[in-house]
Amino acid sequence: MTPRRARDPRPTLGTRLLILALIALGVFVLVLAFTRPSAGRFMSAAVLLGAAGVLRFRATRPTDPARYGRAAQLRSLYWSIAIAVVFIGASFLVNRLLAGN
Repeated sequence: MTPRRARDPRPTLGTRLLILALIALGVFVLVLAFTRPSAGRFMSAAVLLGAAGVLRFRATRPTDPARYGRAAQLRSLYWSIAIAVVFIGASFLVNRLLAGN
């Protein structure tokens, strides 16, 4: 292996296929959202495309499992809760804007 490959690993075929499937599904849902606007459809497309981005990021930057301790697990949990609250709030806001209230 060359030093560049050792530093920059490539995702496996299964991971690549999962990323491509998430992107394709996200684009399909986004097209549906533009044909019949709905806050849920826009949020679903954003979640699918975001998941593909996170998978791609994680696949190319593996972390050391020994460094993923209790503090990192709690930090990850807090960020997950915050992201969920923001998406739910944004969904309600966009739904209100689309309904014209």
